[in-house]
Amino acid sequence: MQNAREGPSGLTRKRFIGGGIATAAALLKGSTDAKAASGGDDLKQRRLAVVRRHMTTENRDAFRDTLGTFETPRYEFIATGELDNGRKAVARYYNEMRSAFPDQHTSDWRMRYAPGEGHDRDAVVVEFLFTGTQKGVFRGLPPTGKKVSCRMTAFFFFPKGSDQLDDERVYFDAGTFLIQLGVISKFYPGWTGPLPH
Repeated sequence: MQNAREGPSGLTRKRFIGGGIATAAALLKGSTDAKAASGGDDLKQRRLAVVRRHMTTENRDAFRDTLGTFETPRYEFIATGELDNGRKAVARYYNEMRSAFPDQHTSDWRMRYAPGEGHDRDAVVVEFLFTGTQKGVFRGLPPTGKKVSCRMTAFFFFPKGSDQLDDERVYFDAGTFLIQLGVISKFYPGWTGPLPH
């Protein structure tokens, strides 16, 4: 005769509950291991805060504070192949951008946390809108007085276990900049770049 506490498959309530607890424990352990591998929630929150501080101080032209978010200052610009490596090179980039686009501003930040796999670094990925008016020389181009508005994506990389940046890698469409600055507008009459989202 079947035990009153035993289901049709012979699974008792005690075994069912015990199995459920074991499964939950295994899932929790896996989740905990994954968090430990990427430094945990506390490190994640500190890194997100560092990136927010980085972008906020850039908007305020407080570039000394922006530099302070780096362990080793480094910018990579994929669209142009340019690399600013080291404190002096990055400070020079900041000064050039402030001179070329004194009203530069980033907005509509969309931030995501991206743990690296294996030996890959962890990153915070930010999509944003860059706007500014070219009132100074930009990459050899004399001031045009034209406004630019360009969607960009930046990958902010962190060394393992650290909440200080060691690299910012920026992706954007160089054609959008050049068209809006009037450099290559004749090739695409009437087009001023991607529509805002």
